[in-house]
Amino acid sequence: MKKLLPFLFFSLLGAETISLNEVIKKTLKNNPDIKTFILNINKSQKEINSLKTDNLPKLNLDGNYNFTQTYAINSPTGFKTTNSDGYNLGISLKHKLWDFKSNFYKIESAKIDKNIDKLNLKELKALLAYKLKTIYKLAIVQKEAIKIYKQNLKLKKEYYKRALSLYKQGVKTKIDSDRFLVNIYNAETELKNSIEDFKKTLKILSLYTGIKIDDIVNISFNQQIIDTKTILKNNYSIKIDELNVKKNLYLENSLQKSKYGNIDLVANYSKINTLNSYNSKSIGITFSIPLYTPKTDIEIQKLKIASLIQTSQKNSKILSLKQDIETLLNEIKKEDNIIDSKQKELKILEESKNLTFGRYKEGISTYLEVLDNNQALLNTNLQILEAKYKKSIAIDKLKYLKGEL
Repeated sequence: MKKLLPFLFFSLLGAETISLNEVIKKTLKNNPDIKTFILNINKSQKEINSLKTDNLPKLNLDGNYNFTQTYAINSPTGFKTTNSDGYNLGISLKHKLWDFKSNFYKIESAKIDKNIDKLNLKELKALLAYKLKTIYKLAIVQKEAIKIYKQNLKLKKEYYKRALSLYKQGVKTKIDSDRFLVNIYNAETELKNSIEDFKKTLKILSLYTGIKIDDIVNISFNQQIIDTKTILKNNYSIKIDELNVKKNLYLENSLQKSKYGNIDLVANYSKINTLNSYNSKSIGITFSIPLYTPKTDIEIQKLKIASLIQTSQKNSKILSLKQDIETLLNEIKKEDNIIDSKQKELKILEESKNLTFGRYKEGISTYLEVLDNNQALLNTNLQILEAKYKKSIAIDKLKYLKGEL
């Protein structure tokens, strides 16, 4: 037992530490899902670029060669046919002059897709940061619990030492001292388990960051509570639903404008060599107006329905979000009440600690009362730690809902 404890605590004191900000930074840098969302943003930009090219002139090189082709020749004696080879080589240009802004609305829709991808990336980062905070702060609680278990073991050793002395003096029985000794063994087991739990949590953080973590930096659990209005204004999920409604409106406008058709500038220059050799050139304007587009009308109706669905989903999410916020705010108040109550209880237990053992020495109380007081002291300290952790994590959840890292 004497050899074990110095080793355990020396390993903690001599370890390299990492802060919460470093954990979040390294995780966001190495996380594969983050990289996927960044690629999605790049993909959305390529889609925007692709749609913009529809407004640029299209230049084509055209040509063909026929080894054998039959030609009809009009002569005084009537039509005659002859076989000959021939080729056609030319260049053509087509440039969209006006499409009634149909492609413009497609581009605006693609821009919204890119913004949605950016919001999804921010949402993922905020979610990862929240998860890391819960793990990191759990490690802090476990580290503090180790200190409490260490103090508990130290106190029980003192009780055992005193009880053993009283037994040797003939004041108390061996059962008393043995009972304190058993509690020392239990305290050692609790301490070992708490150290193993701490190491396990550090390994989880190591998996997220991609580096070996031996220890952490303590941070304050005191945080400012965010109001409901600010969360609803900044929530990424709500913003994404709003953008989806706007995106559907742009797509609907694009389809509506496509029903008016296109006006294009066309130009062509060709070299033709068959029975006769000559050049051909043309330049002009063409227009195309769809007269009957049932599929387009159906797609427009689908987009209108999709917009109604997105609006309904957004309103549902707002209601659910308000409920989550109220639940978290209520939990914060409950944990505050627990902390306040347990701190008062802890003060009383600390004051009665020496008094209880003094009564035990005088034979007024039994060793059971001493051990009960000691266990209550341990439990209260741990309950305060747990309540502070739950309160802090609830505030972190509010920050996540607001979109904070």
